[in-house]
Amino acid sequence: MAALHFYLDENMPVVIADQLRQRGIEAVTVRELGRLGDSDDSHLQRAANMGCVLCTFDTDFVVLAAA
Repeated sequence: MAALHFYLDENMPVVIADQLRQRGIEAVTVRELGRLGDSDDSHLQRAANMGCVLCTFDTDFVVLAAA
């Protein structure tokens, strides 16, 4: 089974990434990548390129992912 990797956008609390990593789960935040303020399109593309599951509270991503 393939491991999941998570990409947390700027709407997600950083503590979630910390808690995932403490459990051996790979997680990265846009803050760590220095990408605060990037467009939703950029975050979605970057997460896909990195092979990550995008985690967000932003409902705009549902529309973007469907396009």
